[in-house]
Amino acid sequence: MQEDFKILINMRAESRYGYKKKMFKDIVLNSVIMTVLLYFAWEDIKHQSIARKELAAAGIAALIFRLSQGSRYHINMMYPAVFAVALLMLFGVTGCLGTGDLAVFAILAVVKGSIFMVETFIFSITVLLIYAWVMKLARRMPLKRTVPFLPYICISALGVMVCA
Repeated sequence: MQEDFKILINMRAESRYGYKKKMFKDIVLNSVIMTVLLYFAWEDIKHQSIARKELAAAGIAALIFRLSQGSRYHINMMYPAVFAVALLMLFGVTGCLGTGDLAVFAILAVVKGSIFMVETFIFSITVLLIYAWVMKLARRMPLKRTVPFLPYICISALGVMVCA
């Protein structure tokens, strides 16, 4: 009886350690994602574009990260991400989203999953619409003006990470 109790205590300690380890991994991953998104948002505001080499490097790093997880579940998670990015390509074809925005959404889909990417997309459009509505009410923004979209993606990703 006493041995069973010791085994139970050891199992709880190991599961608690595993949970803390997973939580630490999530914190580090979210910090890296936010750092990259902040850098891309700064580039988008400053230059109205993002260098293709930087996007390619981030995409390759995202793929290496996803494939290094080794689990079959993580690799199967990329299939809905590819489908979600293909749906976003419709926005790119119509000119609503730029190539950099699509690439960032693809990176988010590969690293965090398609559900995270769709939530971020919806939340970023909502934040942009609220901003445009406030600027329109303040009569500070003309109707035809391009706005860098990556700062809104960055704000939305942070909001989704905090709320999820």
